[in-house]
This record gives sequence, C-alpha cells and structure tokens, in this order.
Amino acid sequence: MIAKGAEMNEPSSPGRPERLPGTGVADSVLLEITRNGLAAVADEMAITHARSAYSIVAHDMLDFSTAVCDRHGRVVAQGVCHPIMLGAIPRLMTAVIARAGRMEPGDVYFLNHPWQGGVHLPDICFVKPVFVEDADVPAAYTVLISHMTDMGGRFPGSMSVSAGSLWEEGVIIPMVPLMRAGVLNQALLDTVVANTRDPVAVRGDIRSALGALETGAAQYCDVARRMGAGELARQCDALLAATERATRAALLRDIPDGSATAIDYLDGPIVDGEPPKLVCTVEKSGDRIRFDFSGTAEQLPAGINGTMADLVSICAFAAGSVMREDRLVNDGFYRCLDFHAPEGCLINARFPAAVSMRGSSVCRVNDVAMAAMAKLIPGRLPATVGGGVVVIFSGRQADGREWVFMDYAGGGWGGRPDADGVPALAHPLVNSSNILAEHIEQRYPLRLNEYSLMQDGFGVGTHLSAASVVKEYEALADGTVGHVENQRAEYLAGGVEGGSCGTRSSTRIMRAGSALWEDIAPIGHFRLNAGDRIRVQIASGGGYGDPAGRSREAVARDLREERISAGFAKSHFGYVDDTLGGRG
Repeated sequence: MIAKGAEMNEPSSPGRPERLPGTGVADSVLLEITRNGLAAVADEMAITHARSAYSIVAHDMLDFSTAVCDRHGRVVAQGVCHPIMLGAIPRLMTAVIARAGRMEPGDVYFLNHPWQGGVHLPDICFVKPVFVEDADVPAAYTVLISHMTDMGGRFPGSMSVSAGSLWEEGVIIPMVPLMRAGVLNQALLDTVVANTRDPVAVRGDIRSALGALETGAAQYCDVARRMGAGELARQCDALLAATERATRAALLRDIPDGSATAIDYLDGPIVDGEPPKLVCTVEKSGDRIRFDFSGTAEQLPAGINGTMADLVSICAFAAGSVMREDRLVNDGFYRCLDFHAPEGCLINARFPAAVSMRGSSVCRVNDVAMAAMAKLIPGRLPATVGGGVVVIFSGRQADGREWVFMDYAGGGWGGRPDADGVPALAHPLVNSSNILAEHIEQRYPLRLNEYSLMQDGFGVGTHLSAASVVKEYEALADGTVGHVENQRAEYLAGGVEGGSCGTRSSTRIMRAGSALWEDIAPIGHFRLNAGDRIRVQIASGGGYGDPAGRSREAVARDLREERISAGFAKSHFGYVDDTLGGRG
C-alpha cells in the first residue's frame, strides 16, 4: 500500500536556496512563492485557532493540526503543529469528497469517526471547500483537526485505556455538513455539545475552528487573485511533482539500501502472559522506502489501538527524520513511501476497536520505526525518546457543572550523536506545548506542586539523554477523578552505540494526612479527595555512545549545574573531582 501526502523543503545552501530538481530559475522562484504562500495560509489558520480557542488543550497545548489541500483533495501545505494527526488528512479528504456530493460556497463538513478519516473521538476533523471567484467547484480545501476537551462516553475526557470498544469512548460523528451555504446547523452543534462534560469549551473550540477555516479560505483566495486561479492550480501540481522528485533524490542520497528490524513492547495490558509486541522492519531500495509492521501484536480490548491514519504519520515522520534537508509536508512526499500493517493488529485495528488512548502506543510504534532506521543508518539518529504521561482529571464544581482537564507532559529526548538530549519536551511525534502552571491553577481545583528535572535521571553515554521529568499534582476538592497513563515503567528506552537504557517511569500517590508515597499502577484510574497528591516520574530517553567518551569538562559542568551527583559521576564516568586528580 502506498501512502499519499506530507511535506519537505528542498536542500539549501547559505545565501541562496537550491532549486527544486527539474525546475528552471523562473519556475523555482514561482514555486517558492507558491510554497511559502500556501504554508503561510496553513500557519495563519493555526494561529487563529490557538488565539481564539476556549480550551487549554487547544489554546495552551496546541493539540491540533491545519492543512491546505488542492482541488483534488491532495495535501499541498500543512501547518507546524501535531505530526501525529497529519497522517489522517489524506484519508479524511478521500472520505469527504466521496460522501459530500455537490459542494457549495460556505459549506463546512466535520467528523470524528476513526474509520471514516478521523483519528480518535476527541479529535474533530473540519473541512471547508474553497471557491475562487464564480467557480462552481472547489479550487481548494482548508482543513483543521482539533482535540476537544471531552466528547462524552464512559470516561472523562473521552479517553481511557480501560475502554473496551469505540462505543464506550464517546459520541461518534460520521461525515456530515456542519454548515451549508454559510448557515450553521445549530441543532447538530447543540446535539454534539449536549453530549460533552465541558459544553462551553467544546462549543467555543468548534466556533474557533470555523473561524480558522474561514481565515484560511480568505487567504487562499487572496493568493489565487494575485497569481490567478488557473496558475495557482498549475503551481500546486508542479509543487507536488517537484517535492516527489526532491524526496526521491534525498532517499537515494541519504539512506543506503538495506533492511533493518527493531522490536519493543508496551507496558500493558498483558494478554496470555505476554506484553503487546511492536515490530518494524524498514526496507530501503533505490528511491523508495517501505515500513512493515508484521509481527506486531493483535488489536486489544483496550483503548490503545491505532488506525491507518496513525501509521501514515509514523512512516512519514520516520522517513523524513533522516533526510538531510527540511521537508515540505505535501502529497508528493507521501508518494515515495510504502507501508504495511496486518489488518487487525495493534496499529491497524478493525472497527469498532477502542482507540482513545492510542497516543502512547503510537509514539512507541514510532520509537520502533526510528530504532529500525537507526540500525539502517548508524550515527545519524538519536537514542530512543523517553516516556510521556497523559494525566486526566475531572470533577464537579459547586454549581453542579463538570470540569475536565487533560495534561500531556513530555519527558525528554534521547542522547544525540553530537549533543545531549533536549529536556522537558513532548515526544517529537506529538509536539505538544507545556501548559503553564498558572493556567491550570486558575481554571481547575488543582495545584501543581512540582515540575522539575530529576538529578541523576539520565540515560548514560558520551551524550546523556534529557533528564527524567517529575510532575506532582494536588487535588484541592473532594471527588476528583483521575486517569494516568505513564509508559516505560517496565520496558525502557534503548541506548545507541554503547549508551545505556533510560530511566524507569513511576506513578505514586500520597493521601491527605499521610506522609508516605505509595506506588500505584502506571496505567489506571483513581479517586482523589482534597489534599491527595499524585506524583509522576516520566522515563528518560536512552544515552548515546560509550560513557567513557564523555569529556571531563562535560562531567564537571554536569556537577556544577547539579544535573548529576558526585556518586553518579564516579559510578558512570569514573570521575572523582578535579581537585583530587580527576578520573579515578
């Protein structure tokens, strides 16, 4: 199966960008204008949504993605947002164009059905056809996928590993018009909002999304007026073809032919005494690259399954990560990828599998794909990323209204070939922003007591991983319900080129009035009362290179900055103290 659509920038040199392969000087200039103009449209949509959204998830965490598609529904530009969502857009456009029938100016379609182009139920997909001048068919489409605070179902936030099927996870919306000829389907919007625990935020975020789509449509029309609608359509075709040529050239140049396989495991749930197994084989031949996930565990009766949309995102991210230049995210890039995952496996689940908490497992599948790439191209990729934790809290306010808060806290990246890992960042496939503690505490009965980097919490090597992150939440009201998924408690992030594995994650609770921390399951639900505290330690990534290769100066700096202790320095690097003769 061949994936359709992603982004890539052509090679550049200081002072003057190189031309896309197969273009002359004039053509290259016009393509640059087209490329940057469409990218600006996608990014302006993202800025509009972030600034006008009601929820912390969209406004602070930036858990959404934007795109511009051409008249055929092919992705021509995507915003700088969530890579994990981007694989859904080609499938989404296929579903919308096949089902919509005749489109009119002012139409907007939306859905969240994971098997009709969606991702998981909290992610609502919006598509607006764009009409230029008096044309009777769309010249383009503006697209936005945004994570809603809650879409109903059994679990607050509509996300839980405990879900057994899609039916438990919330309201399922097939492809349906939300607006027709500029008129909002108010009854449909009211129905969707009535099924959420956070109606104010969901209604506000949907209206924000509509505004972002309109912003993108207006800006696309402006580009079309300046360039001419016909010329812009021709330039979109040329841009996709040029991107494909550049991508094939990069594959030939940057990735040697060969095959490599990597294996990893999820921490749970255990089935027949075995943890879920994740397998990826990468096969590179000429100007094509193939990702094969045969051998991966079968889908589970738990909310950690993924769909083909996730698979497309993983393959595009892994392939693009080893190319030596930036990449345009468009259909031309996806044309160079092949992938396979057996139907019914964990990453290509059959309807109606539960998929609400697929984020952690999808990130782990991406880690496997990246580990296989690292074997194929030694010395080019960092060690495996550490963990990330999803924490969901909910409760009831004094006036009876329910509240829901979701936090995605990143641990940090593995050691890199030329530097230590980058700390306190989300998994690169997720790309979420950190939420300010003040914003959490202003809106919810929660207090963030600690958000810190753990001393000695590293995967060790010539280059350390990012430090393990510690985050502690305190409930300020009785009856708070929480859900935690904190991966890599058992199966640690792997090191590269002699580096050690990362640190282990942990999840602990301290009840009000107690002075003792108790270990609890890294995946599960719990109930809190005022004064109860939850403390999550997020696993670090792996180290890169032999620890003996870390310089005395780097170890001394780590000690001065209190990143590591004297005992850690001696144990892992044989370093005692400069005043005592350096290495022991």
